[in-house]
Amino acid sequence: MSRRIKEICGIQGFLDIIDKVCQDKPVIFFSATIKETGEPWCPDCRDADPVVESVVGELNDAVQFIRVRVERPYWKEVSGNKLKSDYGVKCLPTLMRWGQSERLGEEECKNSATVSLFLKKQGV
Repeated sequence: MSRRIKEICGIQGFLDIIDKVCQDKPVIFFSATIKETGEPWCPDCRDADPVVESVVGELNDAVQFIRVRVERPYWKEVSGNKLKSDYGVKCLPTLMRWGQSERLGEEECKNSATVSLFLKKQGV
């Protein structure tokens, strides 16, 4: 894990910190929790995690980066999933700047040039 990425495991951890950091407009990367094998349960997240870490590692420390590890049972819930209903996270992985509507999804998060361009457009 990059030293620039704060790791949060689970939706409750995200809900506990978001009000404290939202004024700083952090970049948030929603990904999957890690299985016993050492890899995320989500195949797209397995591919995207190292790409996002690499791009973030090249940027300055001025912007806060938060990776939220989402549990598979929670993600698969049809109702009660606050990430989907309240925060508009439609897929894993998702990369977004808090307070902005533009975000990157599954395939886009796997491409370092796309991730770099997105972060530059977000002023990072």
